[in-house]
Amino acid sequence: MAEMGLTLTDRWHLLGKHACRHVDSSEFQETREFNEIALTHPEWGSLGVPSDSGGPGASWCRHCEQTIDDMQSRRFNTIIDLKALVPYRDISWRTVDREEDCSWCGKADSATQYDSDLDEIVCPACAQKYNSPGTEVADPPIRSSLVVIKGELTPFNLLT
Repeated sequence: MAEMGLTLTDRWHLLGKHACRHVDSSEFQETREFNEIALTHPEWGSLGVPSDSGGPGASWCRHCEQTIDDMQSRRFNTIIDLKALVPYRDISWRTVDREEDCSWCGKADSATQYDSDLDEIVCPACAQKYNSPGTEVADPPIRSSLVVIKGELTPFNLLT
């Protein structure tokens, strides 16, 4: 899983593959798993920092915050593009015993959720966001507008 670390200056930084280049690893007073779902505010969708560590002014390093924003943008764009092409909604993701990079957002060593209809292994945050009504498209495809070509569902309007 992706990790994060807290420095004495009350700044959280990403570790591992997405490691912040603006801090030395010896400067961390605490490290933990980067659980994006647990740190995201349920109403606003903004990413916070753990409330049980650091002072009241603890926040993300601005470079790491930008990296996270980039991951979230990739996630949103991928999901919107995919939902415009496939009819699958309210997916029951299955946890698999693999940790690879998420193909949707790029989060390192975090892809543990699988769906056979989409044939994708993604991170828990992407799986949750896919099932969110906030990522629905205006004109989603319906199964009756799809045809099977070489064993795969294809939107009918792509054939004409």
